[in-house]
Amino acid sequence: MQFVLNCVLIQYELSERVAKVRNKSEVPKNFVFISLMIKNYSLFLWDESNEKMIMKQYEQKRNAPAATLIRQFCDKKSGKVSVARNELKRRFDCLDWKQQKRIIEAFLHSAPSDRQWIYPKLLRLWDDSFEKTVQELWEEYHEERCSWLIVRYFPKEFIMSHLDELLTGRNYFFICLRFGSQEDFQIDKDRLTPFDYLYVMYSLDRKMSDEEAMDCFYQTARQECEKTFYFTASMPELRDRRQSPSPLHIKSLGQACYYIRSMNLSKAAEECKEWEDKVKEGIAGELRYLQNTVMTDDDYKEGVYHLLQQSIAAHLPSQYMSLSLHQLSEQNSAVNDLIDEFGLEEVKELPF
Repeated sequence: MQFVLNCVLIQYELSERVAKVRNKSEVPKNFVFISLMIKNYSLFLWDESNEKMIMKQYEQKRNAPAATLIRQFCDKKSGKVSVARNELKRRFDCLDWKQQKRIIEAFLHSAPSDRQWIYPKLLRLWDDSFEKTVQELWEEYHEERCSWLIVRYFPKEFIMSHLDELLTGRNYFFICLRFGSQEDFQIDKDRLTPFDYLYVMYSLDRKMSDEEAMDCFYQTARQECEKTFYFTASMPELRDRRQSPSPLHIKSLGQACYYIRSMNLSKAAEECKEWEDKVKEGIAGELRYLQNTVMTDDDYKEGVYHLLQQSIAAHLPSQYMSLSLHQLSEQNSAVNDLIDEFGLEEVKELPF
């Protein structure tokens, strides 16, 4: 801190000699920048009488007791609700369980935004004493985050009796993971994505055929091809240009293949390997050009991702490829009328 202050004083003396500072508006920009660097510790004011900067030390406020903040938060007429809310959020993870329970109870009985904030906290700090309150809130508001708590902690009988109402987001996926090990629980494949279904079967050690596993794999690959954006997290295993890119470097496909191998589905695993080699061969020419092009690592990974998308789409089994206009017109004569009416044309190149 002393070092920073010395730098400021030196900077001020130099600027005063060069610019002959007479008022605050003439203070050089670099001086203002340095003063901002330590604004959390001090406040600089311009003393017009002496034509110099003076420093006012910042005074740290003492923390109010958590009980006081909770009381202020619950009293909507206190005038301190917003301040108390922000402070309770900041301190929450560091407080003891007794105080956390009081905060959870207060937030559950507060505004929708407060409930949305506390639901994820309660998901990992669940206590059965909140079951009645959570049930009442869900029955009144049917909030998705509230349903997470029900799916995770409520009795099976309650969940099954309200299953249709609870099927929002990925709730059914977590219901399967929780109750799927029970013999009387039937997994509805149509309510899961192909990737989620494969993961559920793997996690619960349930049996599935090689054909069924590959169907999930190919559908997951097709969904990957339909994405029009790229995230860095899409290919975490592809670290640099020295690696030979593989479709299994794409996170979802690599995980799907791992599940298949872990379930000892040898025929499906072999088919997966053969398909991987075909996709890698399909990008060989364009990949050499990409590797020799000057670009950042992130741009390189994005380029590889789009090359893989094109090669994956080209090597999917025919039943997983999107139907062309010609194929649609052969299956349904009414499509020909639409083609003629709107002047539709076949797009030969892939959209990614």
